[in-house]
Amino acid sequence: MDKVFMLLFSFVLATPDGPRDEVLHVYSAKHFVSKEACEETLSNWSYLIKNGAVTQLNNMLKEGYEVNLKGVVCAEQPPKIEEKSAPAKNDVSGNRD
Repeated sequence: MDKVFMLLFSFVLATPDGPRDEVLHVYSAKHFVSKEACEETLSNWSYLIKNGAVTQLNNMLKEGYEVNLKGVVCAEQPPKIEEKSAPAKNDVSGNRD
């Protein structure tokens, strides 16, 4: 299987109580067939990509909350997570396997 690359954004969340210690990682919807193509796009469009991502994410947040961009890099697409089915309603063990 060929590798697929995406932009990986790292954000710090600021709340009404101040900045949080957690870093939020968000992958772009855009896919690239090579790391070089991803890095070239990031290099050529860095200003627009960084400002656009911050603006779009901040538009989704509740008033008083905002994100600040910590960084953006090209990263390999993460593996897909297989979904497990929910346990039967009469299963009280808490075991999802």
